[in-house]
Amino acid sequence: MSALAYCVGRNIPAELRFFEPRRAPTVDEAVITYPIEYSLGSHEQNDVIFLGDSTCRGGIDPAEFERLTGLRAYNLGSQGRAGPIAFTLTAKAYLSTHPPPRVIVYCISPVAFDFGDVRDDMRVEVIDYGMQNRLLANYGPEVVGQIPRTDSILYFIKRGAVSASGVPAAWISGNREDVRDVPLVGLEDYTYRTLAKRTFDSKGFCRFPGAHNPKVHGKSDLGLNRQGEPVTIPDEWTRGVEQLAEICREWGIPLLLRFTPLPEHCAATRDFSPVERWCKDLERACPELTVGQPTLLWYDWTLCWDAYHLNGAGVSKFMPLVADEVQGLLANSPRPEQRLSPHR
Repeated sequence: MSALAYCVGRNIPAELRFFEPRRAPTVDEAVITYPIEYSLGSHEQNDVIFLGDSTCRGGIDPAEFERLTGLRAYNLGSQGRAGPIAFTLTAKAYLSTHPPPRVIVYCISPVAFDFGDVRDDMRVEVIDYGMQNRLLANYGPEVVGQIPRTDSILYFIKRGAVSASGVPAAWISGNREDVRDVPLVGLEDYTYRTLAKRTFDSKGFCRFPGAHNPKVHGKSDLGLNRQGEPVTIPDEWTRGVEQLAEICREWGIPLLLRFTPLPEHCAATRDFSPVERWCKDLERACPELTVGQPTLLWYDWTLCWDAYHLNGAGVSKFMPLVADEVQGLLANSPRPEQRLSPHR
């Protein structure tokens, strides 16, 4: 029975394995799967790939980047709640199926580490560890050496057993609809498949609609969580960047760390000096890493969608800076044909 359950689980499409059984996927779940689905299922050659949180996904326009630089690019931005290990997993998955890019850009918010809500004096962590564990269990087996083989086998047995147990109920009820074709929870105008098409057609970029988040009632309503406190960087984020830098070192790929802009009036709401120190420490520890300068960018509220994300006008201002930084790295980097895969 275990062997049968394993076979069932292993043959379920990857995105269906990742979703919770027998319910519509959420928009967050969909968004987290798209970068790694592209990484494992595509073989396109890109000169530059962008990894990062939602500020990367909504702030980096590959089409505009290509227009400015002539370099082919893809946005693999996900969500901060997936955690830094998700970005490392995506990079490994991408390199397992694609020619190496000339540059990898790690693009995150300077408060990606700790912008969880504070409720009743208890901080809610930004990383959803349940979702992170599902991501690793489901997609980790697709990347050599990512997780122990025994963990992979046990996951597929459990997932196959859950799926098989639900088949009789689905047949009896007549509800055999593919959850990829039902409205996403949180974005009911799209299904998993229709949002996937839009995402892949835009090379991973998702522009936020309108000038500002309708839930934000003007500049006075805008602010960062944990006001007055210093930004904290948990060790797992440091390890995540160091692991990505190690991957880049093995492949001979320069790595750019670029923080996305924040509204300028938010500069006084937090102490950002730990971010500056963290970046200097990382550059000393990881020679292949370059931190974009200035480290922190402050934009007028008219260019911001909310406290963390840019609107369309903000993206238009941000992209030339990113293009210049990438081209500056390439000026001192070897051409792709001068690099060999670390596995050769």
